Amino acid sequence: MTGSTGPADQGRPPAQFVTKKEYVALRLREMIVSGQMAPGTRVRQLQLAADLGISATPVREAIRQLETEGYLQSRPHVGASVRQINREGLEEIYHVRSMLEGWLAREAATRMTDADLGELRALCDEFNADTRRGDHVAARRANYRLHRLVWERAEQSATLEIVNALWAKFPWDTLNYVPGRDERTVREHEALVAALQARDPGGAEAALRAHIASGRHDYFATVAGTPGGDRVRSRLDPARRSTSK
Repeated sequence: MTGSTGPADQGRPPAQFVTKKEYVALRLREMIVSGQMAPGTRVRQLQLAADLGISATPVREAIRQLETEGYLQSRPHVGASVRQINREGLEEIYHVRSMLEGWLAREAATRMTDADLGELRALCDEFNADTRRGDHVAARRANYRLHRLVWERAEQSATLEIVNALWAKFPWDTLNYVPGRDERTVREHEALVAALQARDPGGAEAALRAHIASGRHDYFATVAGTPGGDRVRSRLDPARRSTSK
């Protein structure tokens, strides 16, 4: 992970945007969820505006929006930075994500156009290729875009806002270190895409809920205290590295 925003144009944005502020907000969420901007990284407004070819005003507005959502935090005389993740309460987050994202997948199944399904297939292929290369940042970016496409096509704006806030609280870096998680995610994405291509609401909801349940199992089995967890946690928590074997 890098401490800078890096090149602004790394592939297409995840969905159509209405305003410059929303475009900047989408790009910032991508950079945070993908790990391109790690927890604690400062958001340099002028550099970000220059990278995106946008004035500073929508960048400031987007930063305020992401502070409200929980992705960023501000300190006086320092500015905004990526919020550190609190790993408490993940059981609840998994539970609520499963209910809400499953419902969004159900709603999206009857609304996605052929063009949407083509984009979804391309994002799934992109994730698979990134995973084979071992490029965690690119894979997490493709994963976010895939999920976001499903959420947006459900056309449930209030639920989308809640899901955005839940993703801000989730330790996406954790699953980079769970053995076999990438391969399972590939299979689970394929099941979701197949259900959506079949325009099967119940199948889409079941596939997405199974995907989240699988991630929950992997997290609590590997990271949260069972065999192998110390090794994984030592990679996530610098304070443990000097004591972990």
